[in-house]
Amino acid sequence: RKLSMTKYILIMKICSALYGECLPEHNAGVHETWYDCAAVGTMMTATALSEMGPEMVNENKMYVTFKCDPIVGA
Repeated sequence: RKLSMTKYILIMKICSALYGECLPEHNAGVHETWYDCAAVGTMMTATALSEMGPEMVNENKMYVTFKCDPIVGA
């Protein structure tokens, strides 16, 4: 039985619901499993909001999204 060689790249994006715009997506790291990618993405969204702070987040209606894209054979 062959083990899966799939790794996952974490892609994050910071957006403003007020302006309907997002900053460019950025690579936030490569992870061995989907679980690791999803867990780190979830934590990093909270960290990003915390770093922006309540004032900026509230004034600009900021939010953070992420996705985990497979890198086959990586």
